[in-house]
Amino acid sequence: MRAPRGVAAPERREAALALLAHLRQAFAQNRFDSAGPLVQALHAEALADGELQLAAEAALLLAKGHANREQPLPAQEWAERAIVHAQAAGVVELEASAWVLVASERARSQQPAASMQAVGHVLRLMAGVDDARAVATVFTGVTLSYQALGLDLHALEAARRALRAGLVLADESILLRLQINVVHSGLQAWDQLHEVEPAKAAALLAELRAPLDAVERTTAALHARGLPGRSSHDFLAAGWLARHGDEAAALALLQTLTTAAADLPPGLMSDAWLLLGELLRRRGEDPGAAAEAACQLVARCSDGGAAWLQRAARAEELAGRAAPALALLRRSHARQLATVRAALDERIDELAARLVELQLRDENRQLRAHNQGLEADVRHVSLLAGTDALTGLPNRRALEAAFDARGDGGQVLAVLDLDHFKSINDRFSHLVGDAVLQAAAAQMAASLRAPDLLARLGGEEFVALLDGVSLADAASVLERVRLALHGHDWAALAEGLKVTVSIGVTRVLPGEPLPPALARADALLYRAKHEGRDRVVLDPGMAG
Repeated sequence: MRAPRGVAAPERREAALALLAHLRQAFAQNRFDSAGPLVQALHAEALADGELQLAAEAALLLAKGHANREQPLPAQEWAERAIVHAQAAGVVELEASAWVLVASERARSQQPAASMQAVGHVLRLMAGVDDARAVATVFTGVTLSYQALGLDLHALEAARRALRAGLVLADESILLRLQINVVHSGLQAWDQLHEVEPAKAAALLAELRAPLDAVERTTAALHARGLPGRSSHDFLAAGWLARHGDEAAALALLQTLTTAAADLPPGLMSDAWLLLGELLRRRGEDPGAAAEAACQLVARCSDGGAAWLQRAARAEELAGRAAPALALLRRSHARQLATVRAALDERIDELAARLVELQLRDENRQLRAHNQGLEADVRHVSLLAGTDALTGLPNRRALEAAFDARGDGGQVLAVLDLDHFKSINDRFSHLVGDAVLQAAAAQMAASLRAPDLLARLGGEEFVALLDGVSLADAASVLERVRLALHGHDWAALAEGLKVTVSIGVTRVLPGEPLPPALARADALLYRAKHEGRDRVVLDPGMAG
């Protein structure tokens, strides 16, 4: 029960876990009446303490207890509580285990559609789980749910998956159960396959040989230690031998099993009597006693499910009562048809949901591509808005943005103007003039430093913004620009063409806006023009 509030929370939790383990043992010993109320109290206390995982485990234990007592409604109610708690705690494996129990109980309650929906939840939850023990436990439950629904091929696949996970566990008892489940599910699946797909049925029978041998070795070791379990192997071995065609060996095992076994569940024991009676009839012997024993056992384990209806039909037919056997067989087929439809509906719903998901993904992909296109268009338009179309240089708008974004780290501003450009247009044509602007822009940009900005203001006028440089160093850079144009071979554009540039240079004052700095540099540019062009003129008031 709950530890005193003075006890630390970890210690209270340890005490609660120890109590839960004790109550599990009590349930295993069929002491549900005495242990059940204690588990309910533990569940309530765990909720009060905010221990949602512990609450989920207690609820799931109660669900299993009610299921074992064939009380489907409280079993489902407690399983659904376990699902809610496990979801809140974020324990996927525990939630999946609760859904398995819901699936099994819904199958036993002849709710195939609801059962398949629960199985669907399990499969989706377990898709990303790689814990071997959890996978083995959950898919063993899925196997039993499929068996209750009469979906033997699905049960076999779930049993295989559980066994693959169990192979990495060093637990002999778990591995034995998983191997038994694979063989039992495989034999049931063989019954579905052998008439319609004999080659697959033969391959399946060969596959079952290895796990059957493993069951034989383990149960023989258990038998030598005086422990139960040998009957399970003998039942499975008899079923395998009968389907393999070794009827004499199967008959010998079944005759011993049906007279001596006491540890097989009634359902499997009825199957043993049924197979014994069918083998006796094939050999021309009277199956009456076996048929009567089978009918009694089938009546004892009646749950109205597909598996029970098939057993009951076989028992009535073996007893020579054809009319009730046919009626039961019809009910069985109708039940199986409903189950198959439910399975198909669940699969169709899953595929439809997947299709919607894929469609949404495709739409989102297209939307992302469209948005990326829009973003590219916006970037392109923004680039165009800040770019001079002829030279590819930044334009005045881009210059203003760059100027406004500058720090106060010592900028130098220069205005550059191509000399006698009007005469170039007049003498060589505007086409040559445009080519000169493009070539001059490229030459000047290449002669500046990497961080420097060169922009075209308009016509033949350009502006350079140099950051983090003294006026003297800026003069050296701009002299390099002047020499690049002065020394360039312009004859490729027009014979006799010569291009030079005049440059006015000033320092930008801290916090100064662009217009006054431009005006000062422009005045220095005109001074360079008056002094003979093709030169760099510095602001005399800002030397140093």
